[in-house]
Amino acid sequence: EYKALKTLDVSCNAIGDDAAGSVSEVLAQKDCQLEKLCLSMNCMSSYGISKLMEGVAENLDGSLREVDVASQESGHAKTSFNEEIGGRNGPKVKSKFLGLR
Repeated sequence: EYKALKTLDVSCNAIGDDAAGSVSEVLAQKDCQLEKLCLSMNCMSSYGISKLMEGVAENLDGSLREVDVASQESGHAKTSFNEEIGGRNGPKVKSKFLGLR
């Protein structure tokens, strides 16, 4: 029997901006059943994270509820996302992108 992957933790894997675009393509697919994606402590810049979130934005009706992109090391700088964005009924966006739906 086929079972869909619900949680994927690929933290601490040196995932950079190039890979973020590929991950974004997967997250944008309507049949993506992933609920939680942990990408913390990788090598994405704000550009890579924005590419990643483009895929999330294309599939807001999907299963994804949490994306963790905390503590990114990209070249010479460390990027950490701690601000919350979103209105009362909108998605909650933090270092862990929670409540995407």
